[in-house]
Amino acid sequence: MKSLSLAAVAAATFFSTLEAQTLVPLVTEGDSVPGVGLVTSIANIAINDAGDWRVEADTDNAVTTSDSVLLLNGALELREGQTLVGPIQLGSFDSVNVPFDVTGGWNFFLDGTTGSSDDSGIFHGTNMLIQEGGTTIAPTLDPTATYLGWFETKAQPGVILMMSSLDDPTIIGSGTVDRVLLKAFHDGAGTLLSEQVVVAEDQLLPGQTELVVDLETGPHNFAMNASGAVMFIADLAGDTTLDHAVYIDSTLLAQEGSPSPVVGRNWSSLSLAEVDLNDAGDFVISGSLDGDTTSNLLIEKSGTKFRQEGDSLPDIAPFQLTSFGSGPVHIANNGDVLWYGDWDDPDTTRDTGLFINDTLIVQEGVTLLNGAPITTLRGVQDGFFLSRNGRFVMFECVQGSNDVAVLIDRGGFLDLPSCVPNAGSLAHTAGVPAIGQSFQMTFDNGLGAGSVPLLAASNAPIFTFPPCGATLAIGELMIAVGAPNPIVLESAPLWFPGSPSSLVLVLPNDPGLIGREFWVQGVFANGAVTPSLGLTNAFVLTIGE
Repeated sequence: MKSLSLAAVAAATFFSTLEAQTLVPLVTEGDSVPGVGLVTSIANIAINDAGDWRVEADTDNAVTTSDSVLLLNGALELREGQTLVGPIQLGSFDSVNVPFDVTGGWNFFLDGTTGSSDDSGIFHGTNMLIQEGGTTIAPTLDPTATYLGWFETKAQPGVILMMSSLDDPTIIGSGTVDRVLLKAFHDGAGTLLSEQVVVAEDQLLPGQTELVVDLETGPHNFAMNASGAVMFIADLAGDTTLDHAVYIDSTLLAQEGSPSPVVGRNWSSLSLAEVDLNDAGDFVISGSLDGDTTSNLLIEKSGTKFRQEGDSLPDIAPFQLTSFGSGPVHIANNGDVLWYGDWDDPDTTRDTGLFINDTLIVQEGVTLLNGAPITTLRGVQDGFFLSRNGRFVMFECVQGSNDVAVLIDRGGFLDLPSCVPNAGSLAHTAGVPAIGQSFQMTFDNGLGAGSVPLLAASNAPIFTFPPCGATLAIGELMIAVGAPNPIVLESAPLWFPGSPSSLVLVLPNDPGLIGREFWVQGVFANGAVTPSLGLTNAFVLTIGE
């Protein structure tokens, strides 16, 4: 590993002297929402890789059909009672998300419709794609199959994953409500293009002899990644001790009555399991094992034990974990896992916390927010959220008697948009750029066999940015190069075709670095070709705690 000597850099005069905040209150009970009222509670939270965030909150507005709001980066975005299309008004919120294109893909309950048979819909932003009572266009369902409503949704640009209830006359299952998980593809401007079934009631899944009779419908019972892979929990007919199974698309991951990652222990209950899936295909499952009830709660990470009831960690020793709460388990694209833990400290004012992997990042009764301790952490369904790149953590807590939505910026990477893409590539492939921690950068698409990859860091972008870098014969230069830049230049092992080259760097354990920003870009050098230098894409790196 190489040590990236930024400690001296941070003390240089060209850096901001502003103190970095590690916990930032975003919305607090009592905050004013102009034109609506004062916040009385927080219901849901979400954040994306760019740090765009949403909070669903209730207010003290006297009109109860207009008192809930959705805030985007602190500004009023949507409000109950607002007109959406024609006479239809937004009745209430359900899903809350922040896709990379910011525009949400969600289901709303509606007012001003003809009645209870058409009072919900799937929306992209404020554009309605599907309304309850309408028929599906999924080719594998009956064309007369009618939507009866939705539970939760997940969104990626151009697609919304919908946990749906339909009435399909070809599905034999009991009753007229048939559970189907579908993708709705849209053009981003309000037009539904197509629908695709992921899994449906009455389906026989690979590895099973019993049909699907239902799907688990909670917000953390299914997930979708950027490539469109879908993780879900199926409820099967037959033996109720074996009837819940976790899949990614057609691949069986776990099933009640089958071996877990803990030797000698089978999965006992997966009916209410929390799951998540990252863009690399890594996953987490939080469920229950058979046997000893003091060690039967387990979080699995991609086929291995991650955390188990009864475990201890250095940050809580000598105490042992007793619960993972009823909230989600999130896995970021870099493999980091955000989870809630409760342990057996007899002082119950400080026995719960949020963890990233082994590290306790927030502890009730201990962690300070604006100089006062957090009273209670919400280890519940919508209590905390991790951005897909692992940089941003949002959580809900109580301080004194007030609900607060809080942000932690752990540091990370944001792409610098270029005007002419460079041939070389640079990617953040492991770790987190935080003080005292290591992270890995990987180079690819060099100038030829034996190219020397270099990582350059500056305190600013090139003076022509935005909107573009400086166009040179070697590519588009995105970072400042005038003295004293570049302030850091580190080399990675030689690059050869088909073999990416990685550089691991260790940041000093210096609190003065927290919140500092650097502009980084890769350079390939190879004297055997002309030109002998070539550039990669670039990032803004923010150092976290």
